[in-house]
Amino acid sequence: MEKEIRELIDDAKPVDEGLTNKVYFKEDKVIKVYSRYPATSIYASVLRLLKGDICYLDRQTRIENEVEMKEKVRKTGLNAKEVISTGKEAIVFEKVEGESGYEYLNSSKSEEAEKLGRKLRKFMEKLHENDSALIDARISNFLVDEETIYSIDHEYSSTESTKMFAFLDKATLTATARQTENYESFVEGLRPGIIVRLSSLGLSLLHATVLEHDMKRVMNIFRS
Repeated sequence: MEKEIRELIDDAKPVDEGLTNKVYFKEDKVIKVYSRYPATSIYASVLRLLKGDICYLDRQTRIENEVEMKEKVRKTGLNAKEVISTGKEAIVFEKVEGESGYEYLNSSKSEEAEKLGRKLRKFMEKLHENDSALIDARISNFLVDEETIYSIDHEYSSTESTKMFAFLDKATLTATARQTENYESFVEGLRPGIIVRLSSLGLSLLHATVLEHDMKRVMNIFRS
């Protein structure tokens, strides 16, 4: 790891934000250290195989994806963290305020949840119209600060998307929102469609049990 980034990490605060990577806060900066062989890379690589791409999303590729998609996200009209510097194992981002979409949907009013759904629907539409997809479009990968929404975590994204990836984005967002207290209000704004809603149930259970390991999320799924 580059000396400058390592020095930042030395006295930075580790945070429990990433499922597979290490994340640190340092004043106005966020340092994300990418795992070498996360299980999610295998999952994402299999998805790429379905559209004819034979590849493994190694650490370098994921870092390149992160930087490239952040630029694409800004062109859709949504915010993404500014990249301050990149290394072979980590990226330093600007730190922005806000709570994760998961936390927001668990504490917001129903009209606020519906409004968030509408905003993310428009964002997804713009992104998919430009042949791009997030792939890992979990509700936790959005930060909400009053009227401002930030899209974060783009390491598995694709700027050469397919209809299958667009469908997966909608299903993943719907599935992870299903784990919250405001699922019904949120999907009123998101309008994912009946097929996406039905297919999101199994995906929601997969995320809650295998990735998040969170029984509260599981219970919310069956209450939705």
